[in-house]
Amino acid sequence: MNKETKEAVDRFLRHGNKRGGDFSKQTIGRYRMDLNDFFWFVKKDFRQVSKKDCEDYEDFLKNKKKWERKEAKSDKDEKLDVKSVYHKITSVKSFYRWIMKNTDYGLSKNPMDVITIPSEKMKTDQCFIEQQILSREEIKKLLEVTTNQRDHLILVLLYNTGMRVSELTGLNIDSINMEKRTIVIKNAKGGKSRVIGFNDDVYEDLKLWLLIRPHKDSEALITGKFGKRLDSSFIRDMIKKQCKEAGINKPITPHSFRHMFITNCIEDGVLLPELAAYVGHADIGMTTAYIAIAKLGNSMSKFKGIHKMEE
Repeated sequence: MNKETKEAVDRFLRHGNKRGGDFSKQTIGRYRMDLNDFFWFVKKDFRQVSKKDCEDYEDFLKNKKKWERKEAKSDKDEKLDVKSVYHKITSVKSFYRWIMKNTDYGLSKNPMDVITIPSEKMKTDQCFIEQQILSREEIKKLLEVTTNQRDHLILVLLYNTGMRVSELTGLNIDSINMEKRTIVIKNAKGGKSRVIGFNDDVYEDLKLWLLIRPHKDSEALITGKFGKRLDSSFIRDMIKKQCKEAGINKPITPHSFRHMFITNCIEDGVLLPELAAYVGHADIGMTTAYIAIAKLGNSMSKFKGIHKMEE
C-alpha cells in the first residue's frame, strides 16, 4: 500500500461512517485488515484499480484457503465461506463509495461497481448462521458448567439481551439501572445509543455480581484480574473454553449469542419492529432474515430464554 492509498484509507476510517459518528474499534480493525488485504493483492494505487482487478480479487477470495498469509497452518484445506468472502468485499466497496463522494480524489468511475453482493444469500445463509446457534438445552448446559460468576454473567448478558460483544465490554456501572431493569448502551454501532430492558435471569446475575464484584474503583461493569476492562478476545477465548467443558462442538463466538437471541425472540413471538429496535438493527430486513432460521410455532408470548423448554 503506497503512501497516498494509506492516507486515503486512514481518512476513510476517520470520516467514512455513513450513519454519522465514528466507526467502532472493531469495525476500524476489520476494515483496515480487509483493505490491507485488497491492496496487497492488486499492488496498485487506489486510483489505478480497474474493474478487472476487482473481479480477480473476488475470484481470489473464492478460492482462498482460510490459513493463507498466516504463520499458523491448519490441517484442513478449507476455503473461505461465502459470508467471509463478501464481508471482505463489502469493506472495499464501502471504501470506494466514500471515495466517490469526495470529488477531490478525482475518480470518475467506481471499480467495485462490477461486483454485486449476493445480499439475499448473505442475509439468509442458513448454514452459516445455524452452525453458530445452540439449542436452548445446550445454552442451559453451557450456563450450568460456567461456575465463575463473572463469566456466567457475561454469557447471561449476551444471550438474554442480544447485545454485541463490543457493547458488553463497554458497559459501565452507571450503565445499569437495577430499579428500572434497564441498560444504557452508549456508542453502539453507528455511534448511536439505546436503552434496553432485561429479564429475571439478567437481574439475578447482575445483583450477585454487584455484591461480589472486585475492583470496585473501576467504572467498568466487568473487569479482568487486574481491574482492567475485558476485551472481546478474552470473552471469545472464555466461550470457547466453556463450550469445550460443556461438550459443545460448534464454532460458537460472542456474536453467536446475538444470533441465538434474535432467533429465539422470533420463535417466542416478539414483534419484529420491536426486536429490530431492541438489538439496534438500522434495517428491519436484517431482523426478518432470521425468520428462515427460527423454528416457528404458535406461541405469541414474549421471549422466554432457556425456560421455554421447561413448558
